[in-house]
Amino acid sequence: MKVNKHRPSSLTVMGVADIVLGPIAVEKGIAVGFNPIPSGESLLEVDWPDTHVLSDEELATFSKEASKMLGVKVELQKILGGYDIVPVRAA
Repeated sequence: MKVNKHRPSSLTVMGVADIVLGPIAVEKGIAVGFNPIPSGESLLEVDWPDTHVLSDEELATFSKEASKMLGVKVELQKILGGYDIVPVRAA
């Protein structure tokens, strides 16, 4: 994927996260929430119970699907009480 330097809005990222993570949360029987005022490099904070950590396959699926929808390569980084959605920086 071509590196895009634009930063999508938190509301756009929230919509994409809901589309991709919503079905996973329903499958696991949990509620997911979002903090649209992230800190640092984070595009969005996702409230996700620590008792239901996402598998490597689920993390890869999120990154692939969300990156396609946003036009910016992103990944989930584990934080206390959930995940941060962060842009992937070119090396």
